[in-house]
Amino acid sequence: MHWVRGALLGIAVAALPATLAVNCAFTGDDVEERPSNAWWEVVVPALVLLVVETAVASLAAPAIAFQLVEERSSTTSIKETVLSSLKVQAAVSALLLIVTVQLLSAEPPTDDRFSRIAQWYTCQLAISLMCHSVGLFATFFYIAFVQPLRDSMVLAFLSANMMYFGESMAFSLVGLCNLLCAAGLWVLGQHGARVAAVGCCAIFFACTRIIVIYSYFSLWQSPDLSAETRRERLNWATTYSTTGKHHLGLNSREKRVRDARRFVNEALDVNSNDAAFINSATVPLDSSERIGRGALG
Repeated sequence: MHWVRGALLGIAVAALPATLAVNCAFTGDDVEERPSNAWWEVVVPALVLLVVETAVASLAAPAIAFQLVEERSSTTSIKETVLSSLKVQAAVSALLLIVTVQLLSAEPPTDDRFSRIAQWYTCQLAISLMCHSVGLFATFFYIAFVQPLRDSMVLAFLSANMMYFGESMAFSLVGLCNLLCAAGLWVLGQHGARVAAVGCCAIFFACTRIIVIYSYFSLWQSPDLSAETRRERLNWATTYSTTGKHHLGLNSREKRVRDARRFVNEALDVNSNDAAFINSATVPLDSSERIGRGALG
């Protein structure tokens, strides 16, 4: 099933350059040909693609977020885990964003900037630019808000904002698909349909392999975790790993803090040093901290 899902993604990503390549090869059309109606041949389909990809990334983000912390060892700091993951995601998003900006400012794949291939190429890069920009600043904001918190409060923040933790990776993967599609269009415009066929095959395999590798990694289970711990973490995911459902306005502040602190103990096993610090703290606490401390007993 991993290969099937990967193949479906590969087909979806390579479909546009492959279709245009087949059209050029069998109809004898030149790659410089302009669309007869740019709105219906390029603009409207590109906008539909933008909406679909945004929806897919948004739906995948909370699932990815949970998979990143699902198999975390009980002795590992949740704060360090979250920050390390965010820094890696930010680096990848920044790199892909730089590449996309450079491609947008470079020459189009055809001499005519208004050819069908050139316009689709630019649309793919524009969507990719959006994805990597969202991915980069999602991690920037997350790191900025998580950095001052201790472990238990990081978990509370993660529970309230699960979707945004995985949003960078989700949008980066979608943006990468657009970059690969744009690469196929560039090869088609520069080297013709025959070479583009090879490029589409390469894009197909790249997308397939990426999904297969991620699928195997996300399904791996750590032998350190007990069945009870894993079940509690799945219950935690059922409650918080959603797309915009459990935002801050749905529940009272007291209930949110109480639920988050309960999962500190039952779901993600916060390290004992942090729990001891909370229980032995002598500094004055604000109202939200007193609620959380009471929940920990």
